[in-house]
Amino acid sequence: MQEETIVLRDGKRVFARYLLGGFENTLLLIHGGPGNGIWDLMPLMEEAGQFFNVIAFDERGVNKSDAIAEDFTSEMLIDDIEDVKQHFGLNKVYLMGHSYGGHLLLRYCLKYPESVCKAFFLCPSFDFLDSLKTVLKEAKTLLDNTDFDKTDVLNGALEATDFPGVFAGLMVLPENVQNEVYGYTLVPEHIMERVMPNAPTESELEKSGQHQQAVFTEGALCQDMTGRLNDLSVPSVLIVGEKDPVCSLRQREKYNKFAKSGKTVTVKDSGHFPYMDSKSVLCGILKENMD
Repeated sequence: MQEETIVLRDGKRVFARYLLGGFENTLLLIHGGPGNGIWDLMPLMEEAGQFFNVIAFDERGVNKSDAIAEDFTSEMLIDDIEDVKQHFGLNKVYLMGHSYGGHLLLRYCLKYPESVCKAFFLCPSFDFLDSLKTVLKEAKTLLDNTDFDKTDVLNGALEATDFPGVFAGLMVLPENVQNEVYGYTLVPEHIMERVMPNAPTESELEKSGQHQQAVFTEGALCQDMTGRLNDLSVPSVLIVGEKDPVCSLRQREKYNKFAKSGKTVTVKDSGHFPYMDSKSVLCGILKENMD
């Protein structure tokens, strides 16, 4: 796997990993978060790289990429995707956006439809507050009849209509409960052992935290984007883990209602991270849907 630092249109640099095997089709990956980075995508890239050219990059402000500046907006992240695509001399690409990356991918498809062969939305969040509340509801079920002492905060978050109020509920969830709800417990041990050496350093985590806070503060993430699916003009596939809490039933129904030339594929026994817990199945889905 090759690595490279790519200079964007405003001079900022992003860190990229890629496998260019000379295949006809190129898959560009958009990571989740906000602020997760590409460190846990390597097993997927290695397997998908047997069939496609695969490119992934840390978004500006994330992990190994340059920190964000005071003028940061999430619109820059959309343009950065286009800059990375152009850096590799590509006309049209297949793209897969995971979680928050699915939100960014939808916006990219609306702004640069001519650049997209097909969009793969992997456990996306088209409505972030709805996603958070679904996570909290599932967590509450797990916490019922336990000695959890923050039930009042959790209940308040479920009733809240603003981002700070809802997000407060996520902040009080025990780590083991979050891991179960999101499906980290479904990831095979050998996959976790493979990705953990690439985990962000303390300084990278601090930088990515600033990226995350900037995204939250800007607020575009908290807008319900399900209505914009009606404006999606490119072919697309919604891929969801059977046990994924982020792309809620409501969001799936909105996609099926509005997305033109779209279809939904469910990954059985998978959570929020099919690229780790079901990577071979996911690669098969991608391969089957490359036109």
